[in-house]
Amino acid sequence: LLLAGARAGWIGYAVGLLALACFQYRQRPRKLVQLLAFALLASVLLGGAGYALSERFAERVERTLSFLDGSRAGIDYALAGRVPIFETAATMASGNPLNGVGVRNFRYAYPEYAAADDPWVATDRSRGAAHPHYWPLEVLAEQGAIGGLAWLAVLIVLIHGWRRADTGARSKALAPGLALLVLLFPLNTHPALYSSFWQALWWWALGMYLGSVWGRGSVERGSRLPPF
Repeated sequence: LLLAGARAGWIGYAVGLLALACFQYRQRPRKLVQLLAFALLASVLLGGAGYALSERFAERVERTLSFLDGSRAGIDYALAGRVPIFETAATMASGNPLNGVGVRNFRYAYPEYAAADDPWVATDRSRGAAHPHYWPLEVLAEQGAIGGLAWLAVLIVLIHGWRRADTGARSKALAPGLALLVLLFPLNTHPALYSSFWQALWWWALGMYLGSVWGRGSVERGSRLPPF
């Protein structure tokens, strides 16, 4: 995971561990300190070994630290040249505030909203970056405010379902819930929500999660199931 150099993978792994630690704290408070201590020790040892032995890993760490420079160039370098993509996505979203440019149409609409010197635009200006590398921007650019509100409703249902579920249902929903948390964590810049692979993955995780927290017998006594 470390040597592959995918920083989105590092972030996703850290988010998953932290969420698992919080769950363990509620279930077994004494296990939390052990889990965190082990995770911290393993991270330090593996990170130090990776930095010393892998040029790829060391380059990724040094590239990430350039974010602290504070300049646009430093931030752009740390983000692998994605600042122009973020800026173009924001311009696209502001230019199509209601329903966006259409799902999976980002790459084709990109040249129209990109700056003249944007490095992600093809030489024939037929297409640009495949997706915004930031899923809230992807939703706003491709689906506009309608899509943004729909996704906000989805997140509310996910959180509300977890809060109302009993302990058994939460245990069943933990694995798909962690998958959804990692996939939808805002700093996870890798997935495109509507690409064939990632869409299949998060739809599967969504179905497993909702089936666990909203299924019959999975809601705490006294609570009512939602009308859907």
